Amino acid sequence: VDIIVQSAAISACEKGGEWVKALKLLREMVQGRVEVGTVTYSAAISACEKGGVWVEALELLRAMLQDEVQTDTILYSSAISALEKGGQWVKAMELLRVMLQDKVQVNTIAYSAAISACEKGGGFVKALQLLKSMVQSSVEIGTITYSSAVSACEKAGEWMEALVLLRAMAEGKLQADTIIYSAAISACEKGNAWEKALQLLSAMMQGRVKLGTITCSAAISACAKSGEWAQALGLFSAMVQSKVRTDEMSCTASITACDGQASWPWAMHLVQEMTTLGMIASGMNLGSSISALQKAQLWDRALIMFHEARVAWTMAHENRCDRNGPTLPVHTNQTG
Repeated sequence: VDIIVQSAAISACEKGGEWVKALKLLREMVQGRVEVGTVTYSAAISACEKGGVWVEALELLRAMLQDEVQTDTILYSSAISALEKGGQWVKAMELLRVMLQDKVQVNTIAYSAAISACEKGGGFVKALQLLKSMVQSSVEIGTITYSSAVSACEKAGEWMEALVLLRAMAEGKLQADTIIYSAAISACEKGNAWEKALQLLSAMMQGRVKLGTITCSAAISACAKSGEWAQALGLFSAMVQSKVRTDEMSCTASITACDGQASWPWAMHLVQEMTTLGMIASGMNLGSSISALQKAQLWDRALIMFHEARVAWTMAHENRCDRNGPTLPVHTNQTG
C-alpha cells in the first residue's frame, strides 16, 4: 500500500510541476528500502523535465541503470526533453545513442526533443542527421519536428536546406505555419537569397498562412541587403495595406534599402512614418536617409535632417531622465 501511495504522490507532484517534492519522496522511498519501479522513476524524471532540471533527470536515469530497473521509451524521452530545455544538445545526442544501443524504441517525442536541442545549440548538421534517421526508421515526423529543423537551418544561414525541408513537408502533406515560414525566410535573408524569400512569402499568401511582422521584416531585409529597394518598399506598403503591424525592425529594413540617389523621398517618408507611429529613428535609420540625400546632392536637406535628429535624441534623453529621476552629477578630478 505504501508503495502505491508514494508512487501516486510522486505522480501528483509530476503533474503539478513540483520536482523538488517528487525527488524528496523518491529519496524517502530509497532510504526506506522501498522498491522503486519504472513507473515511479518515470514520473520523477518527467517532473524534472517539466522543471527544466536536466542534471537531476540524468542522476535519476543513472540510478535506474545502476539498480537495473527497466527503462522505457517514455522515460528516455522525458530525460532528453529535460536536456533540450537545458540547451544540452551534445548530451541529448549521447542519450539518444544509448537508447539505440539498448534497443529501446526511439519515438517521435525523443527525436523531436533531440532535434530541438541541436537547434538551440547551433548543431544544424546533427539536427538534419536525426531527421534523416527518422525517415529511415519510419518514425512519424510532425510539424513541430520540422519547425525545429528549419529553425536550425535558419540559425546556420543554410537557406537551401531550409527549402528542402519545406518541400519535404509539402510532399508529406504537412502545412507549414507562420513560424516555419518565418525561419525559412530569415534563412534566405541571411543567405542574400531575396528572390527565394519573396517566393516563400507568395506561397504563404497562396496557402492563406498568416503573415507576421517578423516574416515580412525578414523578407524586406533580404531585399535591402541585395539592393532591391523597390521590392523592399513594395513589401512595406503591402504590410500597411494588409494591416500587418509595422515596427522598428520593418521600418529599419525598409529605410536601409533606400540608401540610394533615386530612393531618398521614400527614406524621408519612412522616417516620418516612424515618428507618426511613436518610434524614434535610430542612428542607422537616419544614417541611411542622410546618405540617400547626399547621393542625391541634397546637402541642405541632409544637414537639416542631421540637426533635427540631434534635437529629437536630446528630447528623448531628457524624457528618459525625467521618468527615471534625476541623475547624479559625475565629478572629474581636475589638476592645476
